Amino acid sequence: MTARLATPPTFDDFDYRAWLAARGVHSVASRASMETMSCCGGSPLRRVLIALRDRGRQALAQSLPEPEAALATGIVLGDDLGIPERVAEAFRRTGTTHVIAISGSNVALLLGVVLGALSRWLGRRRDVPPAVGALALYTALVGADAAVVRAAAMGAIALVGHYLGRPEQALHGLMLAALAMTAWHP
Repeated sequence: MTARLATPPTFDDFDYRAWLAARGVHSVASRASMETMSCCGGSPLRRVLIALRDRGRQALAQSLPEPEAALATGIVLGDDLGIPERVAEAFRRTGTTHVIAISGSNVALLLGVVLGALSRWLGRRRDVPPAVGALALYTALVGADAAVVRAAAMGAIALVGHYLGRPEQALHGLMLAALAMTAWHP
């Protein structure tokens, strides 16, 4: 990529330069041009995740008619770009767009399936490490935005409670997840 770098501007009513600097950005690019290179392809882990996500998209598209396939892709993989505008508008009008967003319900469902399948063979305490691995993979697979990371952190906290045989306290999990996320990236 080649581009012309410049110091970010400040505006009369907003210090854009300071806002970007607080996020570690000290230059803005203009007149950018990119050249695609045929070698390497980036991080091997990222390539695997992208391939896995594409396979999931294809499997849903082959298994379901439209618009159900696009809706399932949004719900399961967090990719709502294929949802027809009329369907997206219906969700907005009814105030149910949260159904499409990746959140705690997706994490709870994933952990329920993984723990349910593994606890028979591995036992209650030995099913936690593979469940944490599945949770980390799913979080990376769907993009690891803030809502997904919060849900995953709460899921991991619930898994620790599961491992220790402690009752689940959602509010405590939320507070601990918020504290961890704030400490990691204030």
